[in-house]
Amino acid sequence: MYRDDQNAMALRIDQLSKENQASQAMRDEIMELRRALSTQPTGNPYSQFTKIGPGERAALGNHSLEQFPVWAVGILHFVTFGLFSLIWFGIQQGRLPRAAHNDPTTGTAIGFAFIPFYNFYWIFFSPLRLCERLGLQFRLRGRQDGGPYGMCLAAAVVQMIPYVGILSILILWTVASCLLQHKINKIIALGDVSLDEK
Repeated sequence: MYRDDQNAMALRIDQLSKENQASQAMRDEIMELRRALSTQPTGNPYSQFTKIGPGERAALGNHSLEQFPVWAVGILHFVTFGLFSLIWFGIQQGRLPRAAHNDPTTGTAIGFAFIPFYNFYWIFFSPLRLCERLGLQFRLRGRQDGGPYGMCLAAAVVQMIPYVGILSILILWTVASCLLQHKINKIIALGDVSLDEK
């Protein structure tokens, strides 16, 4: 009986050692990709995600996005003159995994929109980065879908035009907000990332 206990203990130690090595390999893979992203000078950091391993797929595919009726997003955006969308999609930014060092958290996504002059840049950066992050979630699930990048860009450009910008907030951003929520709902419906997918 003593020998059986000893063999069982040796097998268990061997199994734990193998699990630890696999876990360490995944951590190394994630850290290597994160280092590569942090040294990338300019451009879309999400264009680099062409081939990634199962560890990074699991880390990047794990989100906590919330489903919400698309029609309700449109109405609330219009009624609150865009404030609801600013806060709601800022919260969704924080619910996505950060793949690049400058991916906004909830606080930065909402707070930077209220900094004078810097908010002119943030009108473009925050929604477009959300579109890129949603596109990554689709690619991780084997879909070629993406966020409404063109619509968000058009709405941001028109918003910068004096007097016409009000129409952008009421019309273009309402449509863009509905499209963003539609894409978020679609990602949630697709479920978790399959780790075998290449």
